[in-house]
This record gives sequence, C-alpha cells and structure tokens, in this order.
Amino acid sequence: SHVTDLTGAHTFTAAPANPTPTLSAVAPSHALLNSASFTMTLTGTNFVSTSRVRWSGRTDLVPDTFSSTRLTVSVPASYLKSLGPANLSVVNMGPGGGTSAGQIFTVSESDSSSQVEADEGNRDAETAWSA
Repeated sequence: SHVTDLTGAHTFTAAPANPTPTLSAVAPSHALLNSASFTMTLTGTNFVSTSRVRWSGRTDLVPDTFSSTRLTVSVPASYLKSLGPANLSVVNMGPGGGTSAGQIFTVSESDSSSQVEADEGNRDAETAWSA
C-alpha cells in the first residue's frame, strides 16, 4: 500500500457565503420630478459591506453607510428626471448573495399630500372671507 505524506499540503479556506438580503422599506418613498439629490434610507436584513442598491434602469448605487439592517445612499438628481415608479432592490454579490424583493419609489409631478393640505387651507380662507 502507498501512503502519501500530507504535511506540506496547502489548505484553502472558502469565503463564507453572503446571505440573500431582504428589503422592507425605503424612506423617502417618493420625490417630485426634477428634485435635488437626497439621501435615502433602506431598511431590511442581511445587508453586507458589499451590498448595492439597484434602481431599475440605472447604475447600482454604492451605500454611503451600512449596517446589517440599514443602508443609506445618495440618490443623484439625474435619477429624478423621469416620472413614474422605480423598482428598488438590494443586491449582495457572491459568493452566495442574491437580490431582495423590490420596493417602489415614485417620481411624481406634484405632492398629493401637500395638495390636500393646500386645498383645505384654501377652503378655510374662502370660508373666512365670505363670513
């Protein structure tokens, strides 16, 4: 029988697999068309130092800060020049990793909550004027 001496053998350690992230919320979740750049906070689980934020149809955003449950990214004004929804997700690269389910961010022409408040204020002013 033949015995091989393994004393000089090399040992390789595989990097641990990155988990698949989950994304539960983005804040803010909307902005006005042509707004200035801003900082967005994404909350979820299994974020890692190499996580990226995927913004549908755009270049992935590299987080400014991260923890396992929170990322912040600078959203450039150029991402706010088209109306409509954008699907946002968090991507953890390999080994392992994966892509979270998406959250919707909406770019709109007007802020509906501000418009409701303005309409109510106008009604109050009209009531006071006609009294």
